[in-house]
Amino acid sequence: MSHTNFAQKADVSSDGQWIASTGYDRVVRIWDAVSGSQMLEFPLEANGSAVSFNEDSSRIVAADENGNISIWDVSALKSRMGHIEFPEFVHEARLTSSGEYLIVNTDDYRIWKIPADRINDIQDGTLGEDIYESRSLTYDTAISPDSNWVAAVEYDSNNAENNRAVLVSLDGTTVFPLEHGSEVTGVAFDKESNWVATAGMNGLVSFWDVRSGEKQQMEFQNGEAVYAIAISPNDTLAAVGLHDRIAIWDLATGKQTSELSQPGDIQQLVFSSNGEWLASASSSGTIVVWKVQNQSFIQQGNRLQTSGIPQSLAFGPGNKWLASGGTSGFAYLWDIATTQEMARIPHYDTVTGVSFSLDGSQLFTVSRKVVRIWDVNSIRLVPKENLIPFACSHLVSNLSRDMWSVFFDNEEYRPICPSLPEPELLGLNNN
Repeated sequence: MSHTNFAQKADVSSDGQWIASTGYDRVVRIWDAVSGSQMLEFPLEANGSAVSFNEDSSRIVAADENGNISIWDVSALKSRMGHIEFPEFVHEARLTSSGEYLIVNTDDYRIWKIPADRINDIQDGTLGEDIYESRSLTYDTAISPDSNWVAAVEYDSNNAENNRAVLVSLDGTTVFPLEHGSEVTGVAFDKESNWVATAGMNGLVSFWDVRSGEKQQMEFQNGEAVYAIAISPNDTLAAVGLHDRIAIWDLATGKQTSELSQPGDIQQLVFSSNGEWLASASSSGTIVVWKVQNQSFIQQGNRLQTSGIPQSLAFGPGNKWLASGGTSGFAYLWDIATTQEMARIPHYDTVTGVSFSLDGSQLFTVSRKVVRIWDVNSIRLVPKENLIPFACSHLVSNLSRDMWSVFFDNEEYRPICPSLPEPELLGLNNN
């Protein structure tokens, strides 16, 4: 945790979850006391001289050396219900379909199983059960629909021979190595939990019997690197992520049926729980939502644009929300019907995993060494039409003309916050 200039004052929230600080960089910063990640930032007109939480930690009171006192609403932080911390970086956290366990894979080469009825009570992830210790780092994971198996991608940048997938029983007693033959980029189960698919940089999608771990005859050859795979939970369709396109395969016939266009390497794919929607994310920073109708795919609205590369996608139950996370340092909530961004949850580091509870009331996000648990109903939603008023409520002045040109290039300057002065009139420079 650090400011860009001298730090002057700090305060801790009454529940011990948050730290507020201010100093000579003329901002108030709110930090996650668990991970040290910055969560919020508020501007001041001069060097910060005092900062304090109110009694219930819903507001921050700050003062600067010009004698100004500011009050900021930080109640949105209360949407976080809890957290689970691990000694090493976490990649993903997913609930089993039965809702009994949270499965988490970490950079200490372990896959953990945590009882779902304890996730709001424990903060130390190592109190869960270690069901598998891998020989290299694990990345993408999948859980079988019958909740009996976990598949994980193992990747070793120093030894290609260690690149494979692995199939592990939920009790940890059975392990099948899935030697794909190249770097594995994705894993997925069929709807009956009879087999698991592996996708890789060699262009192949291979299939393995869950009961024996044996490779099956059926194989999809895509002719180029495969970056992701998803299988419909109520159909025979599989979506395969390639460069600039998504190949749709029919598992019943073993043939490709169609292609969908999207720029970049398609690195993330996910079907909704009822198979009516597909979401795809690419290295170009775009996310596309597709409506699935009679094995056809129709793009829903415009492409969703993030400020980084998406690394995780998840549909919420009921198909109201799509969650995403990535290198931007935010977890996003998107309205599926309108394809609008409705919320950003700051993490200030890459968000490698997002998932929902079975009833959709909780959102799990993964960043660095922490799994955070959020109350979906408490997350502040900001529709597009309210975006400017919401942004203005967090500013003390309009953008300077220099900053305006950075964001809007040659567009004519205008104050976007009618009730706020131009920074030049305050003697400020907000660049």
